[in-house]
Amino acid sequence: MMTQNLYEKSVFKIKTALQSGSGFLFNDFPFIITNYHVVEDCHQVAVEDIHQNKFIAEVFYINTQTDIAFLKSENLKIYQSLIAKKTENPVQIKDRIQALGFPFGFPFSITEGIVSNSKLNIEGQNYIQTDAALNPGNSGGPLIDDQGQLVGMVTSKFRQ
Repeated sequence: MMTQNLYEKSVFKIKTALQSGSGFLFNDFPFIITNYHVVEDCHQVAVEDIHQNKFIAEVFYINTQTDIAFLKSENLKIYQSLIAKKTENPVQIKDRIQALGFPFGFPFSITEGIVSNSKLNIEGQNYIQTDAALNPGNSGGPLIDDQGQLVGMVTSKFRQ
């Protein structure tokens, strides 16, 4: 399993007037990636790193259909992501994964699980189903494999 200190600098708490969620950097992409539903109806959001350093980010791009948003801030120049995009061997059933984020707005945490379904299709959208413990606030955080490669983004928790 990866060590927490290696990846926590790539993950941020996203705060709006109504809620909090998570976001992350990966590769050399110059934006924080999060879910649209985390920043819905916002033009700017508060961002906090693991050391509780706070800064403002603009909601630069949204896609409501895929529930994704990109956040832009001049402060991102000081951060470097260690999360890499998975380029080989798509995630499969039984693969071990980790969800990184700020559940309930609490401090950074990692939950681990396995992939239950790697190709869950709901209304034309593909999802990865996992048994990792996910809670409100994890939305927008990265889902990574044991090599620290990005395999997805936490989007929702199914109930019932």
